[in-house]
Amino acid sequence: MTKYFLLACLLGLMLSCNSDKSEDDRVYLCESVTAYSYHLNPKCPGLKRCTHKVSITTREIAIKQGRTFCGWETNDSILR
Repeated sequence: MTKYFLLACLLGLMLSCNSDKSEDDRVYLCESVTAYSYHLNPKCPGLKRCTHKVSITTREIAIKQGRTFCGWETNDSILR
C-alpha cells in the first residue's frame, strides 16, 4: 500500500512540474498558411484577425516552425 502511495505522489509531482513549465511557455498560433507570428496573449489584436483555427503550443515549437514574436505584443498594454 505504501509503495502505491509513493508512486502516486511521485506521479503527481511530475505532472505538476510539467504543467507549470508548459503554462509559462504557452503560445498561441493562427493555423493559416500565411501566418508568421506566435502570440503570448490569446486576446492579441494580431491573433484576433485570424480566420483559421488557433492552436496552443510551446514557444520552442513555434520558433522551430519559423514563427516570430508578434509585433503587437511588444507594447506592454497588450500583454496586460
